[in-house]
Amino acid sequence: MTMVDGPRQLCIRVEGELRQALDAELGGLIVTRLPSGTELRGRLPDATRQWSVLHRLQRAGLVLRSVERVDVPDGVSTAEHSQQGPLALVEVEGYAGELIAASIQNMEVHQNPPSTTLTIPFTSDQALFEVLWELETLAFDVLDMHIVD
Repeated sequence: MTMVDGPRQLCIRVEGELRQALDAELGGLIVTRLPSGTELRGRLPDATRQWSVLHRLQRAGLVLRSVERVDVPDGVSTAEHSQQGPLALVEVEGYAGELIAASIQNMEVHQNPPSTTLTIPFTSDQALFEVLWELETLAFDVLDMHIVD
């Protein structure tokens, strides 16, 4: 088996909040405060750099919740991808990622027991309201919501 070790776009979630000094050490990752912790997104050149970042987070005493490879559309740079518009981060009660993902399209779903966080891009003026309406229809309780530029 051959493994390709090239650049990767990642989303890393940890419990807790990063100190500003640690944020600077992680060089270039976009840090977003979530209701259930902190999210780091960005492009890392290879697996060595990925493990270095994960090790640094662990040394800082942060609990790792998830590491996911994020697909970026062909021809779109990381900076362009992160600047396509604001995002809504909606946290709902329960461990319901599969049900929500099956019912609502065009969003990322992350399960952080005992809740689920939805990352919703503003693709239209009504995108957030459509999702909130669907969550109400599915009888989910919204715990928290943030808009991130």
